[in-house]
Amino acid sequence: GAKRLGNTVAKYRWFAIAYLLLVFLIIPLSLVALSFNIYLFSVVVGLLLLLIVLIVTLNLLQKYCSQRLPTCLKTWMFLPSPLRSLRPYDAVLSKLICCIKKDEHFELQPQDHERAGFTATERGNDDPREKQFPFGDGFCRRLPGSSLRRIELKWSCGF
Repeated sequence: GAKRLGNTVAKYRWFAIAYLLLVFLIIPLSLVALSFNIYLFSVVVGLLLLLIVLIVTLNLLQKYCSQRLPTCLKTWMFLPSPLRSLRPYDAVLSKLICCIKKDEHFELQPQDHERAGFTATERGNDDPREKQFPFGDGFCRRLPGSSLRRIELKWSCGF
């Protein structure tokens, strides 16, 4: 459940925003809109439940009785690519500025910390936490060509 969702978000950066919009905005608003017409609401919810039952049944048959299924139903390859993978959506949505993946060697500069409300402090090798976190604390790494071994980020709120 949560691990798979986290792995999906790590692979497709835009998925987190799409998931939040879908789960907390589009689906609830759709259900509210459908609730004004009880007949249409019951038809749509019934079709969704039927679709869920068919998907679960096919998954179970693929897992336990795949030899009895027709060749085309042994995998989900009979579906078009957008219905079985997020890759087609990723090709379009990853071009948006908010979803561009940063280079793995991206390093934050001290002026970036100050703009973000952080202050940078230098730590030496004698710090016991330096040995515990040799690659930094996840926010930044060693700056190439710099005397800074590690940048510690602290909120500069005045507390």
